[in-house]
Amino acid sequence: MKISRFAPFLVVVCVTSANAQPLPEAVASMLNRQKTVVPASEITAEERAYLWQNTEVDRRGYIRTESPIAYTEMVESFRGHPLFEATTSRVDADPVGDFKISLSGMLKEDRYRTTYIFKWGIKQIALTAFRYRDAGVRPVVAEEFLQQKVGDARATLALAVAKGTGRGIWKMGWMNEGIDYELWVPDDLTPSDEPKIRTETVIKLGEVLAGVMNEKLKP
Repeated sequence: MKISRFAPFLVVVCVTSANAQPLPEAVASMLNRQKTVVPASEITAEERAYLWQNTEVDRRGYIRTESPIAYTEMVESFRGHPLFEATTSRVDADPVGDFKISLSGMLKEDRYRTTYIFKWGIKQIALTAFRYRDAGVRPVVAEEFLQQKVGDARATLALAVAKGTGRGIWKMGWMNEGIDYELWVPDDLTPSDEPKIRTETVIKLGEVLAGVMNEKLKP
């Protein structure tokens, strides 16, 4: 069993295992429906309370949740992993927000999951590609969190905030052709914990990395 690396409302990825840890009741009940996308009309009050804990919808079109500061450092964690391989490669894509994108390394976590680190302006961002179908894994997501799109794929866009630290991280997730994609974009917040990177910019980054880089990122 594996739960995606974010607040529980986003994507739950589960695979049958004799050694799997017990799931929260709300998550287990969603999995029992045998659906990849659980319609909002089927989410019970108990499930909704679990999924939305410390979470709210921002008027600018993204989901906002609280997180520990360590979570906002996820990209640094990828880069600091012993298996991370640094590289330099130009990405043939239009700039996003006037900043060019280049590949700066990759982390092959296992045979099904690879995280690519990109340099975007002065920032390091990450895109994780997980071949869940090949891994024999079944993904589950609540429909009410699929509020954006990356190309033709429905997507979840969220901002995790470590309150009072000035640190946040955007995460956008979508699935396409048996691959689960997770885009990670660190953000420096204002003194009132508001993001400096616009919602549209994060979506554009996802479109660029899912579209132009699609063939490269497919296993």
